[in-house]
Amino acid sequence: MRNITAVAGRNTFINCRVIGYPYYSIKWYKDALLLPDNHRQVVYENGTLKLSDVQKGMDEGAYVCNVLIQPQLTISQSVYVTVKVPPLIQPFDFPPTSIGKLMYIACVVSSGDMPIRITWRKDGQEIVPGSAGVNIETKEFMSSLQISKVSLEHNGNYTCIARNDAATVSSERQLIVTVPPQFIVQPNNQDGIYGKAGVLNCSVNGYPPPKVMWKHAKGIGNPQQYHPVPLTGRIQIMSNGSLLIRHVLEEDRGYYLCQASNGVGSDISKSMVLTVKIPAMITSHPNTTMAIKGEDKELNCTARGEWPIIIRWERGDTVIDPDRNPRYTITTSPNEKSDEVISTLKLKPADRGDSVFFSCHAINSYGEGRGLIQLTVQEPPDPPELEVREVKDRSMNLRWTQRFDGNSIITSFDIEYKNKTDPWELKHATRKISPTNNQANIVELHPACVYSIRMFSYNKIGRSQASKELTISTEEARCCVSPKLDGSFLDTLQSSGLTAFNSLLPLQAPRKELQNGVIRGYQIGYRENGPGSNGQYSIVEMKATGDSEVYTLDKLKKFAQYGVVVQAFNRAGTGPSSSEINATTLEDVPSQPPQNVRAITVTSDEAVITWSEPPRLTLNGVLKGYRVVFWSLFPDGEWGEMQNITTSREQVELKGLEKFTNYSMQVLAYTQALHPDQRGP
Repeated sequence: MRNITAVAGRNTFINCRVIGYPYYSIKWYKDALLLPDNHRQVVYENGTLKLSDVQKGMDEGAYVCNVLIQPQLTISQSVYVTVKVPPLIQPFDFPPTSIGKLMYIACVVSSGDMPIRITWRKDGQEIVPGSAGVNIETKEFMSSLQISKVSLEHNGNYTCIARNDAATVSSERQLIVTVPPQFIVQPNNQDGIYGKAGVLNCSVNGYPPPKVMWKHAKGIGNPQQYHPVPLTGRIQIMSNGSLLIRHVLEEDRGYYLCQASNGVGSDISKSMVLTVKIPAMITSHPNTTMAIKGEDKELNCTARGEWPIIIRWERGDTVIDPDRNPRYTITTSPNEKSDEVISTLKLKPADRGDSVFFSCHAINSYGEGRGLIQLTVQEPPDPPELEVREVKDRSMNLRWTQRFDGNSIITSFDIEYKNKTDPWELKHATRKISPTNNQANIVELHPACVYSIRMFSYNKIGRSQASKELTISTEEARCCVSPKLDGSFLDTLQSSGLTAFNSLLPLQAPRKELQNGVIRGYQIGYRENGPGSNGQYSIVEMKATGDSEVYTLDKLKKFAQYGVVVQAFNRAGTGPSSSEINATTLEDVPSQPPQNVRAITVTSDEAVITWSEPPRLTLNGVLKGYRVVFWSLFPDGEWGEMQNITTSREQVELKGLEKFTNYSMQVLAYTQALHPDQRGP
């Protein structure tokens, strides 16, 4: 086995390697003593020897490994262990010191195998002798660090490193150089601008780092009493000691004292004055305001800040110049009760186009403030945009769109309509329609009429102008009443100059307001109401030519009773029928003579003539009687005087006749249509 070098104070393992199998045991010996013989020695089953916390005087020497491979047969091998002792540095520390003093510190190695090399490091970097005023003096087992004039740059961690063949060891200590506080930047009087950030400069150094405290005495005169500045989110001390005020307020003005201490030497302090300058700012203005179109309107804003202050008004992004636009006037004056300025912009008068943002700007040397005012000019709304969706005979459906509401909520709508020819004073109106509606039905209109329609919107300011006037025509509807049959109709049948086969029918159209359209014509129904009739109307149609018409009913039966009805019609259809009027056609002469005429008794100067009534259907009227006409016939063919007799009976006695004379005769039936004095056919 190879010899081993062990380091004192550490653990060492010695392996006894056996090649072959089996073997019975492995044993270690030192100086003929079976190991282990103390608590620092351990022999493992695999034959490894462990030496814990190696000691040079006790553990250095020869070690023998015996292996029993057969009974009564062993093999052995030896190894020499050399123990090296590492350096041991005695504890050292830096004494308290301050700037400008001398510093001497020694690093002594109290044990270890020679040769020993000693070096120094500062903050991990090897110190080069003579650099930064640091000298190093090294002897065989000691090295000293010498600083002739201590300064802040000598602060740091110093490490003494000792090396020999056994090990490298080190010991580190911190050198702290204390420095009394001193100003790098002293506080000076300065101005702060209201609302902006401000930094009160006060930069100090020292070691340990000084603690900076700020104190405040209100007022600009001689400071009476300083109080610690409360540190909040608005006021903070910066890392270099300066005081940061994120938003300077008027209450921040006054004296400030910057005081620094670190426990080394005396505290230091320095005072300064902070003057707060107020930038121009708007302190009062309305965010929103209303105006009525056509009326004057004033917009006011109040500003404050360091004098002088300039006030400027803008409309949108345009500067208002009253000299160029006489609608505007601007007056600006100081407020006698405060240090503020009041400015008034007057609009003469307000118009719809003034519903914009106005801004009041206050300007001084330290800043600019702006107040934004939204002006809303209210007025009656624009009229609705009206349209007709559907028109029927008695109603119409309207829809509308409300455009500009006058910058005021619509409260209601009115719809007005009239006959086109009427003045608007005779209008009809549907009022107070809900503002949530956008359509309406107008009912109870008259058919076939022309209407004018208009509409109004309302808000709390007033009523709109009338909408564009629309003209609509309602559809026709059936006539709601029947034409009037002239009362003279009955007389007409009796006295007209027509024959009994024809009759004149006078018609009177319904009143215009009841026609519901243009009457195109009439349907006339007539029927015979006598015995044996079928009761069905015969229908004839005639065109309308005016407000009254006369129609001739022809081919009627003589002396017959007829019922007549009439209806008017237009494009919408046929209206109601009139009540039936009954009348009888004129009488006429019977269309057949009496029947069975004969002489039943004849004497020399008398004769009795009889006959029977003509067929009743041929009477053509009411039979009033008979006329008997007779005359003598002479042998030479001449007629004698014609004579006639009327009677209501169906026989007649002819007396005073010429004897032995031939007579001719006729028997005629007559009605009211033929008087007995009239000659019939």
